[in-house]
Amino acid sequence: MKKKLTFLYILALTICNTSCKKFIEVEQPSNRITGDVVFQDQATALAAVNGCYARLSNISLTFANGGSSVFLGMYADELTTNITVTDYTDFANSNLSSNNSIVLSNFWRNGYETIYQVNRCLQGLQNTTSIPKPSQDQWQGECYFLRAFCYFYLVNLFGDIPLTTVTNYENNSLLPRSASAEVYKQMKDDLIKATTLLKPEYPSEGKFRANRYAALALLSRLCLYAGDWKDADRYSTEIISSGLYPLPSPANSFLKSSSEAIWQTTIDGQTVNTYDGGSFVPRVTASVLPSYPITDMLRFAFETGDQRYSNWVGSKTVNGISYYYPNKYKSRGTAVTEKVEQPIMLRSGEQYLIRAEARAKLNDLSGSESDLRLVRARAGLATASFGSESVLLAAINRERRIELFAEFGHRWFDLKRSSQLNNTLSYKAGWQATDALFPIPQSEINVDPNLTQNPGY
Repeated sequence: MKKKLTFLYILALTICNTSCKKFIEVEQPSNRITGDVVFQDQATALAAVNGCYARLSNISLTFANGGSSVFLGMYADELTTNITVTDYTDFANSNLSSNNSIVLSNFWRNGYETIYQVNRCLQGLQNTTSIPKPSQDQWQGECYFLRAFCYFYLVNLFGDIPLTTVTNYENNSLLPRSASAEVYKQMKDDLIKATTLLKPEYPSEGKFRANRYAALALLSRLCLYAGDWKDADRYSTEIISSGLYPLPSPANSFLKSSSEAIWQTTIDGQTVNTYDGGSFVPRVTASVLPSYPITDMLRFAFETGDQRYSNWVGSKTVNGISYYYPNKYKSRGTAVTEKVEQPIMLRSGEQYLIRAEARAKLNDLSGSESDLRLVRARAGLATASFGSESVLLAAINRERRIELFAEFGHRWFDLKRSSQLNNTLSYKAGWQATDALFPIPQSEINVDPNLTQNPGY
């Protein structure tokens, strides 16, 4: 009789010494960590760190690779779907169950799998004496950044979650849920460490591995969500003031060469430029519908003359009916070695809106208006005067809806943190207030007596 194990326990066994391999068989990452010997050599240690990035970027529709854009876009009010698979339509209909395979694999498992791999790298890097300190610092900084990135999505989707920074599988297999505030504290600690260890220069060709500004970008978002307006302002200002990430025209915002990209990922060995493009852009076959059309509510929220609409929204007519879809990324796939698009994980457009919101909350209305006007100006929209703080904040929320639509779940998170989920999503027949949190996967609860379910599931 097979003994059931929690997924965190399984992860521990997959990333330990080779004597563990005979006990369980699971799919392995391409850059597999097999033991402390990996961290006695610079090349293999770097490969292990790169393996953490690969875990995020090379699996289709995980939370970090198109999944948040697709599934959270449906879960909010941005997207509908022409896919009839129940695990997909349950997002659009607000009808998630604790047995939804996407919630389990694409969000929960991929997040914790990456976190365990990161923790293993941190342990190896902190204990080695064979790697020069500059490399140790850089790689540890990247790991702290990646761990915070994973926890950011897990805590904002599931609420209180298991929190681990170690690789002890016996402890990890029985972890209870930690309070969200504790997870936020850990994320902030990790990101502050990352900002001290990482340099402004990118450690890779392109922007595919984190630098100091990538850590600052996630840190400013974290502070915004936590209501820490001063730090959100401070960290976003450091990025903007660097002058390294000017806003291009909407037509150039999502190219590989985009000047506003702070952190990008690369999809190795795949025929797609991005999984967002591969998901949203419909096939050329005349009868094929877009898989994820945008809602009329989103389409009609664009102002007349907004260049983001003409550049970021595509359309296809099938049987006389026009369907509109996200078109920030233009290509479904490519056979060309040199790709013109790469997934943009963090960009300066968000940073201007973070600072605008933080400054409005700090009663720096002129500074807030300046940032908002800059974002609108690059979209070809006229400037405006917003007057009071409440009017300005409402304008910023509208701008975030347009600027960040179908992009890493921003709309869902904004509705949630502004307590607008119930007012906005009550049109969905399956919606209930407890849908603000994803269900904890039932398969995990079944094998961990300390793991409890969210209300409503």
